[in-house]
Amino acid sequence: MAGFPIFIDLAKGEPLVVGAGTLALAKVRLLSKKAPRVAVAAEALSPELAALAATGAVTKRAAHPHASDIAGSPLV
Repeated sequence: MAGFPIFIDLAKGEPLVVGAGTLALAKVRLLSKKAPRVAVAAEALSPELAALAATGAVTKRAAHPHASDIAGSPLV
C-alpha cells in the first residue's frame, strides 16, 4: 500500500504545515477543505499562502516551531 489512511478531528485545533513551498501549499489547500484554519511555520509565506492568510484561512507561525508551538495541533 503506497498511502497511509488516517482520520483526524481537525475541529480540535489548527493543523500545522512546516514550510512554504509548493508541497506545503498543496497540503494547506487539502487541509483547508476540512479545517477552518491551517497554521504554517515558515520564514516567509509564498504569495499564494499570503493570500490565504489575508482571508484568515492561514495563520503564520515561527519558522522553527518548538514543542510548545505545536501543542494542541491535531496534525503536524
